[in-house]
Amino acid sequence: MSEIEYTVQINAPVDEVWSFIEDFQNWARFVIGYQKMELVNEKRSTWTLRGDVGMLAREVDIQVDITEWMPGERVEFQLTGLTERISGSGSMVMTAVQPGEKVIEGRVDADGSSPSWGKRLQAKVARSVIDRATTDGGHAEVTNEPDVPFEGESSRLTGRLQLQPGGAMAPMLDMLMAPMLQPAAEDLVRGIRGALEKNGSAMR
Repeated sequence: MSEIEYTVQINAPVDEVWSFIEDFQNWARFVIGYQKMELVNEKRSTWTLRGDVGMLAREVDIQVDITEWMPGERVEFQLTGLTERISGSGSMVMTAVQPGEKVIEGRVDADGSSPSWGKRLQAKVARSVIDRATTDGGHAEVTNEPDVPFEGESSRLTGRLQLQPGGAMAPMLDMLMAPMLQPAAEDLVRGIRGALEKNGSAMR
């Protein structure tokens, strides 16, 4: 089983972050390999993703079921493969950043520790593979640290992904998928940040 969390600071209040996240169609495009999404009901949707890396180069349909919905705080969901033997879960958790608080952006492993040198190297290799395989020219929009400190309300957003392949090939697939999770989680939350801060700049 592979699991990762990635945290960013967003220069927008929590209510704006929630308003964006509560509609999956706002941020689906930041999921690596996203092709389309079909809403089944208010708690269930079906996502079609495409892998373009080696033996994973095929479309996969995944059912996403919302398991916890706390407006302004968190959404948790369960993942079930419909065309592949895969399961997992994920969440988006947001909190207000207190005045003077500095949010450290980056990855945290499931046990709460920072990734080892080896895992960081694996993630860099995975990033380069994903970037070469992406046909639209790159990954999610990235915002840089501003030269002038942001004076408004900020939020902390943490995205978590956990995946477990099944079947006889599960151990090998887990080894292949594990380093891909960091770029996936990173693109997702950084893409959300980029969209929110871009919209905020347009409104100011």
